[in-house]
Amino acid sequence: MKTMKLAALALALTGIFAAGNALAATTTADVTVNATINASCSASTTSNITFAAIDPLTTTGLVNSSSQGGATQGVVNVKCTAGTTVTFGAPATGTLNSALTSGTMTYSTLVPSGTLTPGFAGTDYNVNATIAQAQYQAAPAAADYTDTFTVTITY
Repeated sequence: MKTMKLAALALALTGIFAAGNALAATTTADVTVNATINASCSASTTSNITFAAIDPLTTTGLVNSSSQGGATQGVVNVKCTAGTTVTFGAPATGTLNSALTSGTMTYSTLVPSGTLTPGFAGTDYNVNATIAQAQYQAAPAAADYTDTFTVTITY
């Protein structure tokens, strides 16, 4: 009798659980995830152009900051979103001015050419300048010739 009561109880409980499951239903919905990654770049100067001292009596020809002994090339570090391409721009020429002598020298700029792809961690690009012999031979002696030009990175 005890076994029969347990069996009846088990059967009743099974019916309750089965009925509960029969009443439950499910449905689904798809959720779309979207993201936009903007093309973005930043640039910073990590080194300025500095010519070594030029002696107009012994120096001949074009003086180039990339090859003159003792000169320092300019370096611009560019960081961009992965896959972003850039081009460099700068004025073709500039004028070095001396506050001590009012002397001037025209120089030409040299920036990277073509389409480049800098890395996300940053890529260094050399920026240079040249001074023609006629410019440094006509300039008064002074140690303070200076100018600033802007490099534009287009992406």
